Amino acid sequence: INSATSGGSLSTATIDRTYTFTLGDTGKLNVLVSNTGVALKDFIEGTETPQYLSYSINENMDLDYTTAIGTTAGRTTPVTLDLFINNDAKLIANGTKEYDGITVADGYTLNISSNADHKGTIKNFNTALAVNDGGTLKVSDMNISNNTTGVSNSGTLTLNNVNFSGNATDVSNAGTLNLTGENTFGSKITGTTGTVTNSGTLNINATNLDIVLTNNNILNLGEGTLDKAVTGEGTITTTGDVTSIASYLGNAVTNTGHKLTLTGDATTGILASNISGGNVTIGGIVSTNGKTISSDITVNDGATLISNLANLTGTVENNGIFNMSATELTKNITGSGKTVLDTNTKLTADRTIAGTLDMNGKTVDMQAEPTKSEEFTTLTVGSISNSVAGNIKLDTNMETASNDKINITSGANNSGTLNLSAINVTAGHDKQAGTYDNYLTYLTGTTDNLTLTINSATSGGSLSTATIDR
Repeated sequence: INSATSGGSLSTATIDRTYTFTLGDTGKLNVLVSNTGVALKDFIEGTETPQYLSYSINENMDLDYTTAIGTTAGRTTPVTLDLFINNDAKLIANGTKEYDGITVADGYTLNISSNADHKGTIKNFNTALAVNDGGTLKVSDMNISNNTTGVSNSGTLTLNNVNFSGNATDVSNAGTLNLTGENTFGSKITGTTGTVTNSGTLNINATNLDIVLTNNNILNLGEGTLDKAVTGEGTITTTGDVTSIASYLGNAVTNTGHKLTLTGDATTGILASNISGGNVTIGGIVSTNGKTISSDITVNDGATLISNLANLTGTVENNGIFNMSATELTKNITGSGKTVLDTNTKLTADRTIAGTLDMNGKTVDMQAEPTKSEEFTTLTVGSISNSVAGNIKLDTNMETASNDKINITSGANNSGTLNLSAINVTAGHDKQAGTYDNYLTYLTGTTDNLTLTINSATSGGSLSTATIDR
């Protein structure tokens, strides 16, 4: 017992009793009970004789101390101490939040624990628990509530199944903080130095996560603005509306029916992980950078989304700027913003870009085999405003005078040049020889303020297409 085969003992103190256990017959223990208890302060500071390594609180302990409980000290050599707060018991300061609780000194380890179904409570302190550099504190199955600061850590702190509530600050961390089990925070985890690693389940509002977090398991992120980065191999589930710089979301995100707003600039707006579910709003300069957003997306006025269309599996409402790369235009783009082509794209079905299309020197190829029952496709746009001349390639049926076309519904923002660069004749090879003026219509709607060219020439330009007999 206590690492001794004979003469060994373990002593445990409470406020009104002490218990000394020694080995009896095989598998039995002898117990010496003394009616002399030990004050918690004396246990922590190691001033009692004999010195006890464990202390049990079995009912509410209302302290009338006018100083802190104390700092682990007094032992010949630093040791591991155990403090048990059992049966829903509470360790309560005098209510003024004027005095501190327990401080773990350099070289000491203090384990504070309770029962998972009957958690103990530590409340009403200035700083309830503190860990000095070189000290170690593990808190398990505990409520820490109504303190100015729940835990201040400059050493090593492990929290396992701890609930924080009513504190001005839950944890101030400048050391090593390890989160295991399921921990729930009601206010901030702060700290500009130190490390925080979650290997369990962490429940916290985004606003309260005021530290860089390595999340290797589950982060349930509540409402607010995330101001620090999350890295690691875990997952994030939003449990409220969250705003975050795109690069701060270093885990895959499941957005459970809430609004997730992504912000950033050319450096910080690079998305770090995939996002699924709910609604995503772009509120800054955001690049998906090869990551996938499987959510309905809204690009705000003044914001910019840079993405391959294949990485956006939900709807897209663009009221800002959408720099789009796409081998194929596979969905409609709603909204009043500008869609800028960053790559050539194909059109295999009727599509709509409701705002302004800037072809940006790229080509919309409508000659691909249509996937719909009709033979030709129509691209409907609000306006065309080409910063660099854009190109279109069309299919046409010469017999029926039908062909692919672009329809401009508004034209309010029309500008620049639209160039017809290629025509494929799909049928009508028996058309009689001759000239057919104004025979085909490839552009409908409002064409004001657009410069139209064919084969890059405004007048005198032409395109020639050959068949076996025409």
